[in-house]
Amino acid sequence: MQLLIWVSVVVIGKSVLFGFEYGLKNPLKSFTFLIMGWIENYPVFELIVVIVLVPVVMNGLAFWIQDNFLMKKEELQVDGENPLI
Repeated sequence: MQLLIWVSVVVIGKSVLFGFEYGLKNPLKSFTFLIMGWIENYPVFELIVVIVLVPVVMNGLAFWIQDNFLMKKEELQVDGENPLI
């Protein structure tokens, strides 16, 4: 049952992302050309950026966001007062 729920969440997430990207394909093309257009004449450097640098940065960013979300500490409350403030 957990596997079915997980697969459903992944499929829904991928579908939403696909819809977002498909709906904004022209602005995303312009933004991509703005960011990556300058290295178009250097195919080896472009390959290194796309295959190595971008995934490392994006995975690091995803890890940082997920870690901050999962490690969020709840504030303690005593008798309706917040002692941490």
